[in-house]
Formats: sequence, C-alpha cells, structure tokens
Amino acid sequence: ALSSFLSSKFNYDTGPFDNIPKTTPAKPWMLKGDYNLNSANKVTFRYNQLDSSSPVPQNGSSALGTIGRQTNTTNFLGFASSNYSILENLKSGVGEWISVFGGTLTNNGVTVESLVKRGVHLAVCNRATHGLADMIAAETKGNAGQIYDEFVANLFPNAHIVPAGIVAVNRAQERGYTFAQGV
Repeated sequence: ALSSFLSSKFNYDTGPFDNIPKTTPAKPWMLKGDYNLNSANKVTFRYNQLDSSSPVPQNGSSALGTIGRQTNTTNFLGFASSNYSILENLKSGVGEWISVFGGTLTNNGVTVESLVKRGVHLAVCNRATHGLADMIAAETKGNAGQIYDEFVANLFPNAHIVPAGIVAVNRAQERGYTFAQGV
C-alpha cells in the first residue's frame, strides 16, 4: 500500500520490500606481460582492475535526519530504492625490471641467509601455517598434522612460530620496527 501510494502521488518507485538482493556485482580482471630482454634481464608488467559496487542498506543512525530509528523492527520499512551503493573501483599497475648480475647475484645480495647473519628474526604465523597445512592435506589426502610438523621442522634459521602473525606485526610496529612483506 505504501509503495503504490508513493508511486501514484510522487512518481517514486520504492523497489521491492522483500528479497532485496545482497550480492556484490564485480568484474575483476588482470593483464600480465613478461618480456625477456636477454638472459640476465626481464621486464614484467601487471595491471589489475576491479569494477564493483556494494549495496548498503539504509541504517538506523541519526545521521542525515533518520532520527535514530531501528531498521530491524516492524516500525521501519526498508525498500530497495532507499538504499545506496558504494563504488569499489580499483586500478593498480606494477612494473618490474629483474636483473641477474655476475651470473648468480640478484637483489643486491639480499637473501634470507644474509638477513639472518645480520640478526633479522622472522615471525611465522601459526594460524597461517596450520591453514596452509590443512589446504595441502585436503588436496593431497595427506595428514595435516604431519604436514604442519614438517613445516615447523624446516623453518629458516631465526624463524619463530608466533600464535598470530598480525599480532606479532602490530607488537613489532609498536616498538618501532617496519613491516616488509615478502611474496
């Protein structure tokens, strides 16, 4: 009744009241190109794009004149046209020049071993290690506990299992350290 009243008196289409879709339409794509200039130099370019929008239902806050009404009660009617969308369009490009110097030296000699010699400690997330072991076990029909144990037994020198990697990163940053992610 309310929807037809608004349509007839104000020419406003409220959209449906029930079964409002909660999907997030997205169109992701990636373009990558590698070119070997010669045996010691390679150029790589990667471009990622995501065109997406997330539907956001009208909330019950007092912002913009909604006067703090509760949206999860029978005192509030939410129609599809009352909601809005947030655009989440992301575009990123990365270019990389990879070189080998002297046949064996890459990355200016920065290796895990050279970092360990300088006293760098590596924090390995226990949750992620268990998750990786579980994924490998599911794919290979193996034993996740044994795979996890093998991971732990073969850590880099100066690597330490921490309960949650993100917590270890936060604690280190609180003490002035910098986070560097290796891929």
